[in-house]
Amino acid sequence: MDILSFVLGVGTVAIAALSTVSVVAYFKVSKVSEKTSDLERGISEEVDRVHRFVDEHKNENASQFNEVYREVEKQFNDIHREIDSRLDKLENKLVKKVA
Repeated sequence: MDILSFVLGVGTVAIAALSTVSVVAYFKVSKVSEKTSDLERGISEEVDRVHRFVDEHKNENASQFNEVYREVEKQFNDIHREIDSRLDKLENKLVKKVA
């Protein structure tokens, strides 16, 4: 009878200890899971913010590029007109000299 009481007592203590360890482990895992979810949410928000930033600056850079392109094209056309005008004047001078 003493042995049975001892075995039941040790078994009860073992079950109580195992239950306590299980509960503590559950709460630790729950806390880690919560932190992981928070980190995942934070990373997702940061990625979204970076995408918005890139999109905004891509549009801004495209706009600046278009402005620069238009300005270069305008200057090229001005130079082309100036050269054309000078060639016409030169042609007129040469025609007058020959005639």
